[in-house]
Amino acid sequence: MSTPGQAVTGVDTKGHLWIVLSRPTRTGTIAMANLTTHRPRQKTHGAFCVLVEPGEHRFVQHVSCIAYHRATMKAVRPFDSNVRSGRFSAQPPLAPDLLNRIQRGMLTAPRIRKRVVDAVRLTLTSDA
Repeated sequence: MSTPGQAVTGVDTKGHLWIVLSRPTRTGTIAMANLTTHRPRQKTHGAFCVLVEPGEHRFVQHVSCIAYHRATMKAVRPFDSNVRSGRFSAQPPLAPDLLNRIQRGMLTAPRIRKRVVDAVRLTLTSDA
């Protein structure tokens, strides 16, 4: 079952680490975003970017950031099926403090789809 902090590769063809950021919604979807190489001069990696340093997660080999502009909702059933079948490769989950930092960053990042932000906000509220 999909849980916040769960991390997988294989969602895209570029080998990014994708992170589940919300609990499943009533419609059976989860909010997800991926880590990408931090490029400070790139517009989408501006001041709102949450940086993840090597050592904060085993997958991270160089300074990375959350690609909030690519955050999306995924259907839980196919996601879980892809994890079970091995199509998505399970990675170690995020530490709770790192997950919380990423989730809170999403609430302040510009131009994020409202339903993604709402799912993360509801997860944070229900965890309190």
